[in-house]
Amino acid sequence: MIKNSTQYDFQYDFRVDSQLKIIKLLQSGEKSINYLKDNLGISFTAVSKVVNQLLEYKILEKAYEKPSKGKLGRNPVLFKLNTSNGLTCSVDFSSMDITITLNDLSGNIVSTRTIPNTLYINSEVLSQTSLYIKEMLASKEAKKRKLLNIVVACPGLINKNNGEVVSSFRYQYKNNPSPSAFFFKEFGAPTYVYNDIKIACIGEKASGVVPKAALNYCLIHIGNAVGAALVFDGKLYQGQFGFSGEFTNDEELKESTGVERNRLRGLWYIAEIVEEKDPKSSIIKDKFRIDFDKAEKLFKENNEAFDEGLKALAKQNAQQIIAYNDFLDLEYIIIEGSIVKFEKKYKEYLLENIKKYSNNFRAKLIFSSLEDKASLKGTIFQANRLYFLNKLENIANEQNVNGSYNIFDSFGDNI
Repeated sequence: MIKNSTQYDFQYDFRVDSQLKIIKLLQSGEKSINYLKDNLGISFTAVSKVVNQLLEYKILEKAYEKPSKGKLGRNPVLFKLNTSNGLTCSVDFSSMDITITLNDLSGNIVSTRTIPNTLYINSEVLSQTSLYIKEMLASKEAKKRKLLNIVVACPGLINKNNGEVVSSFRYQYKNNPSPSAFFFKEFGAPTYVYNDIKIACIGEKASGVVPKAALNYCLIHIGNAVGAALVFDGKLYQGQFGFSGEFTNDEELKESTGVERNRLRGLWYIAEIVEEKDPKSSIIKDKFRIDFDKAEKLFKENNEAFDEGLKALAKQNAQQIIAYNDFLDLEYIIIEGSIVKFEKKYKEYLLENIKKYSNNFRAKLIFSSLEDKASLKGTIFQANRLYFLNKLENIANEQNVNGSYNIFDSFGDNI
């Protein structure tokens, strides 16, 4: 959608774009003006002007490189992010082992806590999460820095406009406040909630295997259940109501719940085949969970029932992936989730079926390297990006007599 922009907006779009690129470059460490100039492809004067403004607003600070031995004169000036401005918080509800982290503005984890073996996200879990955040903020590692914002990765359908949980078998939303309302009440910090697979897609682009130049790709999560996220033209696609990427239609399963339909396409499908073919080797823990340690053991032992299940799942997934790719014409398809533990054989079976059922599969298939940490990486990246976007919007509006520049019209709230 093309926004109704003024010449003023375009002027600030260009400046903000340069500011964001400089911030991104400095997240990997201290840099000189010359380094920034060479990487941005703009003049020394233009870079200096942007850097000086970021210094003025304390987003950056000066650092000094130690001179070479015996070298006289001033120490060369470098620039770095001012990480004393505060910390962001990431809450990753995507896994049964919930992870909570405090992060500096360079994206480094300062402190972390875990709530293990958690099936349902209820009031008790929310309270424990809040307690851990408070504990970390009071720790030596936090250095009394303030909490800037909180980003939550949550399984289920999330309203893209207000972050409320619409539907989730793990988040007991009917008896609890939304994560955004709960954490905002606890900390007074802006809180943003994203579907765990969508934020994992951002994590893969920021820290994983997705090539930096990629603009059109799909991330498919295969764990107990299956989910997906799509990026078009470099922007995360959420759909009209935020429900894009949900696999919830099976003609033969009309009466089943969305959770059951989803699970049949994930590792639960393997678990059901093992249960039927080799009951003694069952990997089902309870109604929703799989024993992944036992699954890995069966895989390493070349258990026939497990291998049969892996083949059947690969066939089913291949048909889904082909349909997605044929319709959307993607550059890359990234496979993420617990299935990566079985990558070697699964990939072999998957490619066999793709070749069998498709004559023109153009997308490059890539497996995640983040070891089930894509959602967490995504929340860290997103928390920092949102902080900087809000900060830069405020700077622009201080210089705009109308105070009407909306940075999100041009840069969105995602990649």
